[in-house]
Amino acid sequence: MTSDLPPELFLACVPIREDPRDAFVSPSGFRLADVPQGASIGTSSLRRTCQLLERRPDLRAVPLRGNVQTRIQKTTEMGSLGRFWRLAGLRRLGLKDRLARY
Repeated sequence: MTSDLPPELFLACVPIREDPRDAFVSPSGFRLADVPQGASIGTSSLRRTCQLLERRPDLRAVPLRGNVQTRIQKTTEMGSLGRFWRLAGLRRLGLKDRLARY
């Protein structure tokens, strides 16, 4: 759809947006600032990879794919010390308690 709405169309409502922040989840309980140098951090997002390496160029970003349970399992199997998630997704799945840091 174009950005110009035809006169016969209108926006009836705009839903409240879910929290857009990312969350760092660590099975070992690490905060991102405390992760040892050279550790691997999982993410499937190029944007998050760039943001991670901007803040912590000493870390390795490891791509993880699959559904949520698969990604949680792979994080542990691959020895990653943590992973980035969309906060909104963690909330929807009832996994917000795994959050180490926004």
